[in-house]
Amino acid sequence: MDKQAPLTDNAEPSTPRWARKPFVSGHGRAMVAIGFLALSIVVSLLTITIVHDYFFIGVSPITIGGSLLSAAVGAGCVVSFLLWFRRVYRNLPAIGAEGLAHSPGSAVAWWFVPLAQFWKPLKVATEIWHASDRTAVRNDDLARHARPMPALLAVWWMAWLSALVLGTFIAGPDRVHYQGYVVTTGILIATVYDILAAALAMAVILEIDRRQSSQESKGG
Repeated sequence: MDKQAPLTDNAEPSTPRWARKPFVSGHGRAMVAIGFLALSIVVSLLTITIVHDYFFIGVSPITIGGSLLSAAVGAGCVVSFLLWFRRVYRNLPAIGAEGLAHSPGSAVAWWFVPLAQFWKPLKVATEIWHASDRTAVRNDDLARHARPMPALLAVWWMAWLSALVLGTFIAGPDRVHYQGYVVTTGILIATVYDILAAALAMAVILEIDRRQSSQESKGG
C-alpha cells in the first residue's frame, strides 16, 4: 500500500495543524464505543433491581444514585464515544470537507459546557454526518447547511436528553430513596430511555463509520 503524501506540502499557512493530518480510520474506536454502549444496555437491565454496590451523590435538587458497575460502564461509554467523536471530526478535512465550524478539541469540549451542551454537540454531530457524505457534490459550509437535519440524529438526541432529565430528576431520587428494593414507574421509564438512547447512539456511530469508511475506500 502506497504511503499517503503529507498534507502539509500544499496546505495554506492559515490551515490549522490538525486539518493537515492524513485520514486515520475511526473504525476501531467506533467498535469500542459500540461495545461499551451494548454493555450499558445489559447493565441497565441487570441493575433495575439487582443493585448490591449502591451509591448516591446528591446536591439539591439533583440526586444521582445507582450501581457502581453501571457508573463504571457509563464512564467507559463517555470516554470511548468522545475519543471516537474526536477522531471522526479530525478526519473531515482529509476527506474533502471545507469551511468547518469547529475543531476536534471544541467538538469534544461542547459536551461539557453548561447549557450549550444541550444543543451544540448535536450541531457538531450534524456537521460530521453531512461532511462524511460520500455522495455530496459539494462539501462546504453552505452546502452542508442547506441539507436537513438527519432523522436518526434528531431522534437520538431527543432520546438522550429525555434519558438525562429522567435519570437526574426522577429515577435518581427514587433509587436513593428505595435503594434498589422498589422499582418505581420513574425508574422503569428512565431505564427504557437509557436503553433507547444507547441503541440509537450505536446506530449513529455505525452510520458515520460507514460513511467515513466509504470515503477511505474511495480515496484509496
